[in-house]
Amino acid sequence: MARIEGKVTLRVSTDGETVREVTVIEGQPLLAKAAQQNVRTWRFETHPATSFDTVFTFHLVPQAGCGPLHSNGQVVLTLPEKVDITAAVVNLGGCDPEEGLDLSEPLKVFLTACEVDGASLPCDDITIRLVNRGMEISPERFKLPDGRQGFIVPAVLRNAAKFGIVVRTSRGTFSVIDENVSFLKGNWRLAIDHAPFQEEWRYLAHGERCFGLIEFQWGEPETLVRVPCHKP
Repeated sequence: MARIEGKVTLRVSTDGETVREVTVIEGQPLLAKAAQQNVRTWRFETHPATSFDTVFTFHLVPQAGCGPLHSNGQVVLTLPEKVDITAAVVNLGGCDPEEGLDLSEPLKVFLTACEVDGASLPCDDITIRLVNRGMEISPERFKLPDGRQGFIVPAVLRNAAKFGIVVRTSRGTFSVIDENVSFLKGNWRLAIDHAPFQEEWRYLAHGERCFGLIEFQWGEPETLVRVPCHKP
């Protein structure tokens, strides 16, 4: 996110099973902090206490355009000596963040995926209600010949500043309120996850047993909204 790349060299000391001390020999401070945090999680087979150097290399690979990143990056481990991290980065100079969006009338939101606990389910099985000034509106749903589907943005929301949405499935319900109306376009991914959580979302748990997600899959960076969910 900070668009920083470079090399970090660390001196690692162990007590025979875990990391006892991590010292930065060289490297950009922000990258060095991330590398240190990662190394402190390492565990080893039992061995005589020792010290060694390890090198983290952070690479940025340019991606043209403003749309979503096509790769989540790659990590290559050659442990314990080397860790290579590669991430894609979008060049934002002079580009249109809405390039590629279908902004034709009537304005539509396209549902690219609907998921519960990591498994896909038909978006038709999800009930969507849009909220405006305390009223719930059932938007018109559509399915195009090419397979794309979603809902049409109601005219009453075009001049609103904020909107809310209620998503109901057989496995849970969640609500998002006070979202900027500018997000009522483009591609959305809807998901509900319960403990034990999918690897992709585990870091969002924060002690809760269920949460709902809306991923606005356009612009840079993409926006993820996460809220608690409730059993039906």
